[in-house]
Amino acid sequence: LHTAYRRQRQMCIRDSKYRQRFSCLFITIQNFQNILSICEEDELTGVMGEIGEILRKYGGRQNQFHIHGSDFAVLQQKENESVQLYEMVSQILPGTVRINNKSIPISYGFYMLTLEEAAYDQSEFYKMVASMKKMLKDQLHDRQLLRYEGEVRRNIDLELQIGRMLKKIMQDKRCDICISPIIDNHTGQRHAIEAKIYMLRENGKTIPEGAIWTVAKEMGYVRELGRITLESALELAQKERILEHGFKKLIVNVTPLHISSETVLREYRFLAKKYEFPLNRLCLEMTEDMSVPFERLEKYINDLISEGVTVVLDRYGDNVCNLQGIMKMPFRVVKISEKMVERYCSGESDVLKYQINMLHDNGWDICLDGIDNQQRYDKVRDLGDISYLQGRYYSGILTPERIHLYMEEV
Repeated sequence: LHTAYRRQRQMCIRDSKYRQRFSCLFITIQNFQNILSICEEDELTGVMGEIGEILRKYGGRQNQFHIHGSDFAVLQQKENESVQLYEMVSQILPGTVRINNKSIPISYGFYMLTLEEAAYDQSEFYKMVASMKKMLKDQLHDRQLLRYEGEVRRNIDLELQIGRMLKKIMQDKRCDICISPIIDNHTGQRHAIEAKIYMLRENGKTIPEGAIWTVAKEMGYVRELGRITLESALELAQKERILEHGFKKLIVNVTPLHISSETVLREYRFLAKKYEFPLNRLCLEMTEDMSVPFERLEKYINDLISEGVTVVLDRYGDNVCNLQGIMKMPFRVVKISEKMVERYCSGESDVLKYQINMLHDNGWDICLDGIDNQQRYDKVRDLGDISYLQGRYYSGILTPERIHLYMEEV
């Protein structure tokens, strides 16, 4: 892939105006791992040679690259040339091969990037290729072409934008924070402030926090971003004197990878001392993503609890998880996802009611996210003992420029 990128760059440099668009058609064998369960990789040498020869014949001998086992790339100067190449080779690439007297089917995926090469650096080019290959797995039909346009382009461009902003955060060692209040449903009073990392799209809309953490995980930034987010939140809490305004807890979102470290307790003690923030007023909301074994995760959660930190299971109902393992974890509160609350309030599903009964039986308090209006508030009142509520009905997300005014008002 590195060679393909350099070749594309050389082709671009030959254009003195440095404005010409260049196109790259990628071909991947979708069922490559299944094929390897039938035969050895070295037995596929002849098959790969046959595929490569077809691509060289129709795409140009100097422009075809076998990236690795299951992937090929062909560079073209114009988008229509890549489309024509796709239309030709998709019809003639072998659909089955015989190895060791066995007929083995081959499923192909095609994706195409056409872009102003000068607008992207090498790491972003790799990121675009990886994102398109990941999207290709969701396609249902063999030999379809996925193009860098429409919704596909918007999603990839958003990932690239997040990546650029994350690099800046890593350099600056700080991030912007927005907050959302959480209400004690028993008293109707303010209970906590949830602090979240805050990013804006180029169109001015807020980037969902889940999208930020997904890209951070792919870039290997999860632990460092978690530490920076926590420190930025504690700095905000000190500056705005959040604990003096009636809020009992400051809530920060974390991932299992962030808290699963031998140094995490030392980091938390250091930051708590630096910002004069008692750890028994800190709450961590953790989304389970199966990235850390339960036994190991339970140890780190218990270590945090021993320091007075509260750990909450976040976004329950959004992610597929090992429910039996989750129910054994030492949480005291579980936050139901906004999507599950929305489905219940719209009458689409009654699952929420039964889930709450099960979670109560496990001894957990319940927080409902997504209480966005009076109608939803009225609807959830029949769910029994709900400890905490959050949503736009209680002001929703407060952007950085609104936080100070909100604190003055409360």
